[in-house]
Amino acid sequence: MNTKTVSRGVQSKQEVFKKSSFSDDYGKHCVGVCINESGVYVVNTNESDGPILTFTYDEWHAFVRGVKNNEFDIHIDR
Repeated sequence: MNTKTVSRGVQSKQEVFKKSSFSDDYGKHCVGVCINESGVYVVNTNESDGPILTFTYDEWHAFVRGVKNNEFDIHIDR
């Protein structure tokens, strides 16, 4: 997976969020993740003033394990 970086302020300092190469190039589905010594931060990279979700390492690991286990798959007929 290639990543793209987006700078964003977190806790009064500039952090780099990695944007997955699976985010679409048209700017509609862009999630950025920043992991640092304070925790894990998730943003919508299209909303420069949008909310920043904050997770502990344990919360993030539980979420990632669930994703890898297909617990959050969306089953919608398109």
